[in-house]
Amino acid sequence: MTNPDNPVSAIQQRPLEFAAKDLGFQLQVANVRRREDLDAALSALKRTQVDAFVIVIDAVLMGSQARIAAHGLKARVPGIFPFRTGVEAGGLLSYGPDIPALWQQAAVIADKILRGAKPADLPVEQPTRFELVVNLKTATALGVSVPQSILLRADEVIR
Repeated sequence: MTNPDNPVSAIQQRPLEFAAKDLGFQLQVANVRRREDLDAALSALKRTQVDAFVIVIDAVLMGSQARIAAHGLKARVPGIFPFRTGVEAGGLLSYGPDIPALWQQAAVIADKILRGAKPADLPVEQPTRFELVVNLKTATALGVSVPQSILLRADEVIR
């Protein structure tokens, strides 16, 4: 699920296309430009019999994570989310930036600006901490077996 009007979504979608091709998967894109498009995308999960779905970062999709995760569970389709909040809502797994660490990074930058640094003089920073979160309750509900190698790498396993 992606928003084709969001340039960041397009950047995230490209690696998914390459990975799908390399792994021999067929990628089906569900475009969600606004909240009203979500019902059609969710209905497509069951109708097209996809094996899993991936959510790319977008305000509409991030604001609907709980609804998307619940629909995925109902349709018996595992969901992969960019942030842990999607997994806490019932998605299967997430791999993405650690949000509290991002806020700490933002606080350091804000402190520098408040102490007189010019924003234009500060370097652009990328996230430095990423986390893998797996929801075993969801895996059990979907009948999905999560490899031990993934569980050992996970920063958190929701049981």
